[in-house]
Amino acid sequence: FIRPSVSMTSLGGGRDSVASMYGNGEPFAPFLHESWCLLQEELMHPSVDGGIFPYRSGAGTFTNFRTLSRAHSASSGDTGRGLGLLYGKLKLQLSRLVVSPSCRGRLLWDILGLLLLFMDLVYIPLQVFEENESSAQGHLRVLTLVFWSLDLIASFFVGYYHMGIVEMRLGRIASHYVKSWFTLDLALVVIDAVMLSQSYGGEKGGREPGSAAKPYARIIRAMRLLRMFKFRIIWSDVAGRVHSEMWRTGLYVGQLITMIVFVNHFVACGFYGLNEIGTAHGQVTWVTKIFGAEDSFSYRYWTSMHWSLTQFTPASCEVVPVNAAERIYTVCVLLFALVVFSSFVSSITASMTHLRNANAKKLHDQLTLRRYLAEYKISTGLADRVTHFVHQSRKQRSAHVIRESQVAL
Repeated sequence: FIRPSVSMTSLGGGRDSVASMYGNGEPFAPFLHESWCLLQEELMHPSVDGGIFPYRSGAGTFTNFRTLSRAHSASSGDTGRGLGLLYGKLKLQLSRLVVSPSCRGRLLWDILGLLLLFMDLVYIPLQVFEENESSAQGHLRVLTLVFWSLDLIASFFVGYYHMGIVEMRLGRIASHYVKSWFTLDLALVVIDAVMLSQSYGGEKGGREPGSAAKPYARIIRAMRLLRMFKFRIIWSDVAGRVHSEMWRTGLYVGQLITMIVFVNHFVACGFYGLNEIGTAHGQVTWVTKIFGAEDSFSYRYWTSMHWSLTQFTPASCEVVPVNAAERIYTVCVLLFALVVFSSFVSSITASMTHLRNANAKKLHDQLTLRRYLAEYKISTGLADRVTHFVHQSRKQRSAHVIRESQVAL
């Protein structure tokens, strides 16, 4: 169907010359060949006359793409050919929107996505405290919906890595995204839109935001936490831009500390949420025993957070479980903390040890130099000059490019 051996100059006669090359053969062959040549011509000689995918005719003028499509349709009676050429032009224009996954714009977009994920991690568990939604939280929900809606569309135009190659073809990108994250992203965007419309509908109807369908509203909102599955991918993309070993270790330690904080945040909100279950069954709960009606949201939350931290560390708190459900929850948290928290601590210790070992030789050399200068009673001025010279020479050597022979992988 496509004859790449035909040169571009052989198309001097335009559509008629292309048809004459194929004679009375398959009617679809000239259309495919001319589509191929049009794409090559656009890439080799971009148009400057503002036409839509102009084609260079034999007389040296530009024939508009739509005009050429209508000529095909009129001569053959097949309107599908013109639409096919128009599809080729549209695909070419859309392919120019594809960006590399390592570009700076994508990095800033991923960082904004991480911030919104953190905000969801904070606000969604707090719904157990039954606080009325503030205006700031309402604006945040609108921003979240807009961002993830745009991210859903933008994901069709971001390349991906496959076997060391950046795939930038639109068809492959769309297929890869549809098979991976598209279903989850679309479902969560729909959930955000439905919950936001119900919230604003309740305000217009004179009800409290979220009062409608309250039994299942919290569960639906909690489904937004499924975006946490994308956290590791986004974080890996962001952390992959850091090449300094010290900064990478610092980011890893910061990630572990952040995970500990959020785990305690979830445990604290879950422990407070048991109050609703106990109250529904007519039981006394730790919330009704500890707090009064005048206690603020801030005091209630930080008391719950204090209790959560005492389960992970050897500390004390005046809060104790007072019914069977709270006692079972406490035992499960203790078993969880016994395994997970110790793993976090060991990982942080291993990271700090790795960083210390990486600088061990440097610290030993500096100690040896200071002992030498002290033992031989070198003057302070000369010792400072030597120390600064060694420091600057080390910085210059570390700035040199590593040779290929030094890379073991």
